[in-house]
This record gives sequence, C-alpha cells and structure tokens, in this order.
Amino acid sequence: MPSIDPIVSTYTRPSAIPEEVWWVFEANPATSNIIYAQALKTRRAEQKGRPAAPGQAWITSSVMTRGGLVPDFILSCSEGAMGSYPIFIFTTLPASSLRPELLYARLYPMAHALYKAVSTQRVYSVFAVDAVAQMFISIWTKFTGIAPEPEAYYHAMFSRLPRRLFRDCPTTRHHGYDFDLRPATVDDIPRVAALCKGFASTSDPFTLDNAGSMREARVLVSSRQVWVHTARAPDGREGIASLVAFTRNTDTVSAITKVYTNPDWRKLGCAERLVRRVCRYLLLEQGKEEVVLYVAHENAAAAGVYRRVGFLGLNGAPADGVDSWIEIGLDQRRVKLGHW
Repeated sequence: MPSIDPIVSTYTRPSAIPEEVWWVFEANPATSNIIYAQALKTRRAEQKGRPAAPGQAWITSSVMTRGGLVPDFILSCSEGAMGSYPIFIFTTLPASSLRPELLYARLYPMAHALYKAVSTQRVYSVFAVDAVAQMFISIWTKFTGIAPEPEAYYHAMFSRLPRRLFRDCPTTRHHGYDFDLRPATVDDIPRVAALCKGFASTSDPFTLDNAGSMREARVLVSSRQVWVHTARAPDGREGIASLVAFTRNTDTVSAITKVYTNPDWRKLGCAERLVRRVCRYLLLEQGKEEVVLYVAHENAAAAGVYRRVGFLGLNGAPADGVDSWIEIGLDQRRVKLGHW
C-alpha cells in the first residue's frame, strides 16, 4: 500500500531531478510531454555546459510503495525561448480517480512549495487536467489572495496519435493550384512571422507584436521545428498558406504546438494536408512513436482535421490518456504574463 502522506521535493534545475522522476517521464512520454520535453531539453543543455535559467522549479509529489518512492504528480515552472511558461502539472493518475479530497491533499503541499520557490508574480496561469488545474488555482488563491481571471484562457482536449493509427494518404490536389509542403527556410522567416502573429491574435492574452513574431519565427526556423505549405493559385497569387510547428520533442514523442492557415488560403484543405505531412515526417521518417496535441473544445473544424489524420478521442469516444485540460489565468493586474 502507498504511504498516506506525500513526499514533496523541489528542484531548480533538471540535472538535479532524480532518476525515479525521469523513469516516470519515460514511462509516460505522451501524457507528460508538456513537462518532459522542456525538462529534457534543458538537462541536455546543462550537460553541454549551458546552465539552466534562474527562477525555474520542478516540484514532485511522491508516495512510498513497497517498490520504493513513486512520483505521481509533477509540476513545472520553467522558461522557454519566448518567455516564461505557465505552471504545468502532470499526474500519472487517471482523471476518473481525481477526487477533490485526494487532489487537495496532494496539491496543497505542492502549492506551498511553489509559493516558497518563486515570486507570486511569476505564476500567471496554470495548465493541467481540468480537476487538477481547478483545485490548484483554488489553493493558490488562498495562499496568495490572487484571484483567477473570470474566463479560462484555454480549454482543450489532449489527443494522441500512435504511429499504428496514422491515416496516411496521397496529397490531395485542387485543379489549377500548385502546392509544396516542406520545412521552412531562412528565406521564409518574414512570412512565417506573419502567420505566427496571426495565430497569436487568436490566443489572447498571449498576442505578439511584429518584433515578437519575428523572434518566434527565427526560433522556429533555426530549430527546424516548423513546416510550411506554399501555394500558387491559378491567378498567379502565391504565398505560404499554412504552417505547422512541433516544438516539444523527446526521443519517442513530438507535440504539434501550432497550426495556422492564412485566411486568404482557407477552404483548400491546407491545414489537413500539412498536418498529415508533418505527422508522416515525425512518425514514419523520424521514427517517433506518437504525436500529441491540444485542440480547443470549441474548435470543431480543427478537431475534424486531426480526427481524419487519426488522432484519438475527438469523436466523443473515450481513449486512454485523452483528457480535457484547462488553462486558468490569474489576475493580470498582479502577475507578469509570459508566452507559450
């Protein structure tokens, strides 16, 4: 039987995180991707002599079993190329088991550890499975007096595409149109930036100005984590119609983190064509075992695209590890927004 009282530990750099936590990541590479990928990237940078940025924290809550210490809640407060990330929380426990009394007992000491580790201004939002995020925000508000924003920033379904379920098919064509699907190059940066800005404009409060979108485009292109769908119309118009970015990557799993189509090129199937091509690249050419993503509950069109490519749990049918996640923001007057 596991111990009743959880053991909570805080680490300020990934290289200090113990092996039992990495084993949990490795055993759950898809569902932990939102924390695992950045922690792994930062640890590998540390191993090359680049220290982790200050002000970060990874907090684990573990139970003692006959087999030893088992972490089953992991929280990250980390930094990315574009700024501070939200507080991410991952649990190995199934969503159906997350009763309020269990969550309170597990998350209260984690919130207390976070309160001691970072400034309250740093905690601008929390993203986790619905019940986890809601309970953590309730506890955090009691600690800090900082209330949540009236509306959630993001409410989405986490979905996964195992390689065996990928629905590959020949690239569809439209009469008179020429299409090319490929990794973005340095020459594409200004047009990729325009699409990054367009995507961010739909993601309030995480919008980007021209300088911010150019910075993000340079990061995506230089890291080879963005593909583009170019198009030429019968009337001679040409441009980048869509982009797909995949910025959270581990040895076995990649996460699609941005899909956006220029409004001038919609209704041509560009997003689905490019998502399918990127999944083919990641699963069949790069050898990833799964691709994962989040899709907003209200975005039925995007869910339809992903479902046709093979992503699970987007047709109302339950699927293992496919759960609803919510990002709850905190009073913007009292926190400092990051970007993700």
